[in-house]
Amino acid sequence: MKNTSTYRKVCRTPEQAAKERAILRVLQASPLQHLSPQLTEVRPDPLVVEMAYMSGKAPTPDQFGNRVLEQLGEVLRRLHYLRPCTTFGSFDAALDVPLGYTTFGDFLEMQIRKWSEWHAPMPGSYLPSYVSWLWRGYDALREYFRSVDPLFCHGDVDSKNLVIQEGVLTGLFDWEHAGDYCLAWELRKLPRVLGHDWQWYQLLSAYSGPDRLDQRALRTAIHYLNAVDLLGHLRWCRRRNLLCEEGETLHRMHALLNLREVN
Repeated sequence: MKNTSTYRKVCRTPEQAAKERAILRVLQASPLQHLSPQLTEVRPDPLVVEMAYMSGKAPTPDQFGNRVLEQLGEVLRRLHYLRPCTTFGSFDAALDVPLGYTTFGDFLEMQIRKWSEWHAPMPGSYLPSYVSWLWRGYDALREYFRSVDPLFCHGDVDSKNLVIQEGVLTGLFDWEHAGDYCLAWELRKLPRVLGHDWQWYQLLSAYSGPDRLDQRALRTAIHYLNAVDLLGHLRWCRRRNLLCEEGETLHRMHALLNLREVN
């Protein structure tokens, strides 16, 4: 009889599976254990991570109300200061040796180069123009990205990786992208679901607590990194032959390029 209290995540490589297991073990020993999946495997397949089922569903855009946004802000603040960080980058399978960059700007330059090299331009493609536009945006934000502090991040905060039940945030899934990044990188995917100023204010106010954030500068950085992330998402769509989502991603990129700025 199938055990419906667990679910199995199949990873692309043994290293990816090992990394997620290592991160979940760290979280299980932390105050955030109730919001992270619990490992249940005894004899793990090298590619499979077996976890306890967490009740709830991924939120739709209209479910990002005050309560969920406040909880998300508070949870991310606690997560980001869970462990000390000195460099930027993703973790290896052992979790204790990051691929270190001295500044987030160094990491971001590498990421833009890597993602842009993935896409061989076809005749008539506007991707080279999009990449050039991203580099101009980076030049404008260079000082900001070279001054932010490293934080322990989930790395893929998106509605599909959040779980809510009866308006309460009950879990965060998919920790394979965790690493030492910054707040703007952590929130880069949320412009796709947070479309109102009050939502950003609610989230960032809950995150900052008694501290004060320069919300305008932070949101500019978030929207810019969302544009950068579309390059990586386009690759993800193409590798999985997700034609509809690829088309939507290209449409977003084309719209941003036509705007000539990230608002």
